[in-house]
Amino acid sequence: MVKINAGIVVGVIAAILCLVGSFLPWAELDTYSTYLGSYTNTFSGLDGDGVFTLLFSIIVLVVLIYTFTIDKPKKSMIVGFIVLVMSILMGYLSINANSNLVDLNSAYFLYYGLDSGLYFDVHSGPGLWFIEIGSFILFIVGIYLIAARPVMKMQSVSQVRYCPGCGRSIPMDANICPYCAKDFITKKINNLGEEK
Repeated sequence: MVKINAGIVVGVIAAILCLVGSFLPWAELDTYSTYLGSYTNTFSGLDGDGVFTLLFSIIVLVVLIYTFTIDKPKKSMIVGFIVLVMSILMGYLSINANSNLVDLNSAYFLYYGLDSGLYFDVHSGPGLWFIEIGSFILFIVGIYLIAARPVMKMQSVSQVRYCPGCGRSIPMDANICPYCAKDFITKKINNLGEEK
């Protein structure tokens, strides 16, 4: 039976968010002309760096889905590292695209000026927002997979104690030993099976 880890599920959702963001418009150019009226051009993410974010999203999805099948902390740390690196790359690409849009907006303003009758407004589209939000969530999931997974393994070991009657390991919250029926309600027993 495969254990479903909430961090991995959140990571898969964030990777799908980045995947969808690769197809959505990354930039919108609104042009206002006193002679021609106004119109809007949209530029898809696949027209530029969206191809890379698409590739990184697919890699993250494959790696996270693979993580469902493993139960070794060392491998989940490697998966976390891969997710962390891919999220940083996708975040860099989306932030770089946003800064290019700001530069483009300034260039249109300086080239055409206010007296030309042409006004441009370049702003980011929903695709960049999807990728920025998804890559931030993937960054957190990568840190979670690197740091929290081994801690969860250690916590499960400390939830077992030993029965002083038969010496078998029993759950920490058990009041009666399921093997020898020793009653623990009247006496407190520590983790090593010794009575206090």
